[in-house]
Amino acid sequence: WDLVCSSQGLKPLSQSIFMSGILVGSFIWGLLSYRFGRKPMLSWCCLQLAVAGTSTIFAPTFVIYCGLRFVAAFGMAGIFLSSLTLMVEWTMTSRRAVTMTVVGCAFSAGQAALGGLAFALRDWRTLQLAASVPFFAISLISCFSLLISYYGLIFDLQSLGRDIFLLQALFGAVDFLGRATTALLLSFLGRRTIQAGSQAMAGLAILANMLVPQDLQTLRVVFAVLGKGCFGISLTCFTIYKAELFPTPVRKSTAAQGNRQEAVTVESTSL
Repeated sequence: WDLVCSSQGLKPLSQSIFMSGILVGSFIWGLLSYRFGRKPMLSWCCLQLAVAGTSTIFAPTFVIYCGLRFVAAFGMAGIFLSSLTLMVEWTMTSRRAVTMTVVGCAFSAGQAALGGLAFALRDWRTLQLAASVPFFAISLISCFSLLISYYGLIFDLQSLGRDIFLLQALFGAVDFLGRATTALLLSFLGRRTIQAGSQAMAGLAILANMLVPQDLQTLRVVFAVLGKGCFGISLTCFTIYKAELFPTPVRKSTAAQGNRQEAVTVESTSL
């Protein structure tokens, strides 16, 4: 926008507006996260940062650019606040120092990576796009991701073979086996390990199934059944975990949501 000569003072003004967005967001998101929950606010802030950050490359005027930067900084403050608070609340007291140290190191590594990315891209619009677009994916995977994969596997039942009745029985049997063994696995490995491990195994089973040719139906069924069993373990662990992590008012709402999800699952598998 030709910010030279007498207009050079507008450059630090844009940075001041950005910092004011972080300042205001720190106050507002603290109240909103306490009222509506930290995780929903985290997902919303990621989406807000993605939209505002991407939109800045299309800003026709400097005023609109500054406004979008304020909105992006406003969302960034919510990400910092919500994520750090969740990490503190979800981490055991003995591990909090290590956790926050890792977070701080990740922040420093990201700052260094940003310098390298800017050196490689040079154009500010391309750099802004590269830094903003990933938050679209982050906003999606930060809520409802486990069940999206779970339903996707169920809805793809007919593509695994002709005998859908046998597949339905196999899915139910392996789901029962996975859920029944969850308590035993939790007593040996712990909640975090089981939750992360079962989700990783389910994801790998789905990805492997995508690479198997359609004519190898038996192998496709094996991977699908393995993924379904891992989802059973993960969902059971999640049900136990959220009851321990969330306060009572939030626990009631998540339990009601879980009941609705189970109803949808039964209906979808029946269809």
